[in-house]
Amino acid sequence: MMEVNWELIVHRLDTIAKSQEATTDKLNTIEEKLTKLETLKDSVDDLKSWKNTLQEVVSTNELKDLRIWKQKMDEITSPTLLKETLSDVAKLKTFKTQALMVWAVVQAIMVVLIFLDQFLS
Repeated sequence: MMEVNWELIVHRLDTIAKSQEATTDKLNTIEEKLTKLETLKDSVDDLKSWKNTLQEVVSTNELKDLRIWKQKMDEITSPTLLKETLSDVAKLKTFKTQALMVWAVVQAIMVVLIFLDQFLS
């Protein structure tokens, strides 16, 4: 019973060492995956933070409404045509102002002429 089977002990130690190496490899793989997962989690947190910051400025619904409005505007007019239309509107406003001034001056002259006609008669 005191006789030691060294060959069996060496074989068992070798088996334990191989199992320990396999376990270490698996742990290293798990650590790499956890590191990737933590990096992904940080990226998702950054993305959530960016989204919340963006939504403070403009909401998703507002962006959708803006996209729909732009599509409707594109159906009606092109950007160059819109610029021309705005220019025409500005010209019409100027003309309107000038026409009103001319009308007011003509009316004032007419009042003065009527007054003079009645005063001199």
